Amino acid sequence: MGKFFLSLIFVALSLYPVYGSEFKILTEATSVRSAPNGEIVGTLGRGEVQTLYGKFSFWGKGENGWVNLDFTEVNLPEFTVTGELRLRLVETGEVEAVTEEGTLHLLQGSVVVVSEEDDNFIYGVYKGKPLALDKKELDSQPEERQFQIAVLNREARLISSTGRTLTLKPGTVVLVDELSGEVLFSGELWERIEFPDTQSEPQIDAILEEVNHLVDIFNSAKYSSPIAERLGYYVKLLPVEEGDIELVPTGDGYGLKIALRYQLFYKSGKPIKTRKTRLIFKKSNFEFWRKVTEVCFNYGINRFVELDILRYNGEDFSKEGFVAASFNVFKLGYLSTTKGFMDNAESELSEDLWFFADEVYERLEDDDSEER
Repeated sequence: MGKFFLSLIFVALSLYPVYGSEFKILTEATSVRSAPNGEIVGTLGRGEVQTLYGKFSFWGKGENGWVNLDFTEVNLPEFTVTGELRLRLVETGEVEAVTEEGTLHLLQGSVVVVSEEDDNFIYGVYKGKPLALDKKELDSQPEERQFQIAVLNREARLISSTGRTLTLKPGTVVLVDELSGEVLFSGELWERIEFPDTQSEPQIDAILEEVNHLVDIFNSAKYSSPIAERLGYYVKLLPVEEGDIELVPTGDGYGLKIALRYQLFYKSGKPIKTRKTRLIFKKSNFEFWRKVTEVCFNYGINRFVELDILRYNGEDFSKEGFVAASFNVFKLGYLSTTKGFMDNAESELSEDLWFFADEVYERLEDDDSEER
């Protein structure tokens, strides 16, 4: 019984269906993959809605494949029921249980899943460990309970009968008694589960200040670069204003969109209004975008950061693409270097945005093997 119980839990934890749910793309576009973080097989654009057939970590299975749910709005319930389980349980006082290794001290209120019993002992599992309990030391008898196997879609809090609390992360598997509301988790029956509203709106003013600090550093480096000395002009990133930032509620967090405007400037400080702006070095621009993204995530953005890239085209500013990064991918450390950011962020940029062709960049930047 114990091994069967645990196998059910692990199956539920790995992949579970989400009946009746949909997701909506919030970024400019996002990749559709053959498997979580697998081969790209398609693209979905902003505003597209699909049925959510299953969920694995922060990945969701749609009609055409898997998408990173950080880039979406999902109408998920507080938890998803993946099945039901009927168990015999016994709640103990403070007792010594017999295990293969010796004895195990159980605290008051510990719950053992019962597999069988004889005249003297009850045999079962506590936190995955097989054990035996002397019936003479127990104050209660085993009872059958029906539980729902539930996977949490939001952060939750378990509350005991004494007021003790335990916070659980999304993706945690618990067993919920539908009749009493009690929750079996980690060898204990908790009185109830709550889903508090833990979202706090990120401070846009603080993000704006930090981003513009990075803009100043970026512009200073471009102004003093050897290529700017030779050309007599450089690509300047205009200050990011309040209207360039959009906070995007996702239902369970916040995404952020920032418009970045590039324009050619003479070193004298005069803007060049007759030429189309092109960005010069790819790696340095992606490294700047990586740093902006990192600042946003560190200041409370917990779903995605989308950078919309605009350049002066000789008449006005036109959008030439975007770069978008996922918070969960960031947490895994995949965006910690320039190369990691280039490989793992979603991006779609006009070829005409760049000063050189791709093969020229490869020759220019091949010698720069430093992991930034």
